[in-house]
Amino acid sequence: MNAIPSVIPSLNYNDVNQIIVNNYSLFTKEYTTFLSEWLTDTNKIFHDSEKFYILIYIFNKNLEFYNKNLIEFDYETFNKTNQFDIQKINIVEIAKNLCIAKETTRRKVLELEEAGVIKRQKKQIIIDKNSFELFDIQNTLKSLTNLLHRIYYICLNEGAISKEITKKDIFNIMNKKFSFIMYHYFEFIIPWTIRWKKFFDGDMELFIIWGVIVLNKSIKIIKKPQIKLSIETWRSEIELMNTRGINTMSLSEITGIPRPTVSRKIKKLLKKKLVIIDEYKLIHPETATNKKELVSIQNNSVASFSKFSNTVLNLLLFN
Repeated sequence: MNAIPSVIPSLNYNDVNQIIVNNYSLFTKEYTTFLSEWLTDTNKIFHDSEKFYILIYIFNKNLEFYNKNLIEFDYETFNKTNQFDIQKINIVEIAKNLCIAKETTRRKVLELEEAGVIKRQKKQIIIDKNSFELFDIQNTLKSLTNLLHRIYYICLNEGAISKEITKKDIFNIMNKKFSFIMYHYFEFIIPWTIRWKKFFDGDMELFIIWGVIVLNKSIKIIKKPQIKLSIETWRSEIELMNTRGINTMSLSEITGIPRPTVSRKIKKLLKKKLVIIDEYKLIHPETATNKKELVSIQNNSVASFSKFSNTVLNLLLFN
């Protein structure tokens, strides 16, 4: 007979969140890389990020059902499964939760049906995984592994964890508990996207382009030697640092958005005072004008990421 596991080694969300906030600069490289890859990939599958998120949202409703009913499957099972039964599609719910107009949502769902991604067979609704590539899941898991291992290492140094956990341990648990991990991951990444989308008045392309401009600056800064900085100090430091900006051609190549569209969106960002253009026509983020709103969104996003990290780390501690 197995003993009931002790709860003593478990991590508390508030403690993990405080560690993450206080050590923000120490995992920014992995965090930025991960978010950058996710942000740009969402637009490349259908060349329409809203279709992508509609599909992810529908699939996550299944994961929510599995999670509530203690049903789990690993990545191998997911990979070998060609079709997934899904619950009834609620256009009003999807539109509300993804901040997409109801008629736009209806039209995009129909387009997914016409493309064969979603199929209706009598009363049954199916996602046909063979008709598209959802996203590079293994690459996402690898990026998450690097990020979560960095968070683990920080928690270890802070004395919050004593158990030895390797990158292989993290990657293996995410593959083994795939449905559980992806449900909690989507519960983090979908609201993260929607927060920023609302800030950009529902314009997903505008958010993607601005996001890449910000991440371009962050990536160049984090190449410098890392020292421990809280999120508040990090924000102050990044505002003062000068880096080489990015041009419209590079933005188009990275995001998959046509260059004329990028140029048009840059004009909107200039009007909103979210970017500046230097003498070499390179684009830089400008955060002073909208600082209060940007700080609020970032703080909420970090709190949500702390919740996800806490869930995965506790899973590792008890396995």
